[in-house]
Amino acid sequence: MDEWAEVFSSQLHFAQWMIDRESSRVDMFHQRASYLLGFDGVILAILPVVLAPIASTNGGTVRDASWALALLAAVSFVLAVLAAVQTMNIRPVREVPLLAIQRRWVTWSTNLHMPDAAQVLADQANSLYGSESTTKDSALLAIRAEADVRARQLRIAFWSSAIGVTALGGLFITLMAARV
Repeated sequence: MDEWAEVFSSQLHFAQWMIDRESSRVDMFHQRASYLLGFDGVILAILPVVLAPIASTNGGTVRDASWALALLAAVSFVLAVLAAVQTMNIRPVREVPLLAIQRRWVTWSTNLHMPDAAQVLADQANSLYGSESTTKDSALLAIRAEADVRARQLRIAFWSSAIGVTALGGLFITLMAARV
């Protein structure tokens, strides 16, 4: 292989490594979202059991605070469930522009002029990185953007769960203080 072919081959391997890395990020977000979804689902299922002691609580301020904390917990866990489901949602992903690769192949084969290895590798790298004039066709940038969206949604789910757990903790402390 000539010098340029080695350079393009190196770039192609790097692009493939980056795509694999971003794909594994997406898979990790799916896995974490499924764990969080299970946890939040269990909490939401047992939340009505926690609401029964609030009704028997004496005193307006304690009861109001307990209802506010229970409502905050419920809303937080529902938001966490929705964000976790959005994290796991299947979305269309931009693929490598196969039509452009096919056009190049047809051009090469009809001219009976096969390009050198460097040109083939450069075309493959362009299909992953995008063309010089635009990166909107970049498979690498598309999968990175997808992973970043899922990361943001998973952060929302985690913080919503944390707020819900904190609200539940406050609710239990409030209910225990009212019984004393």
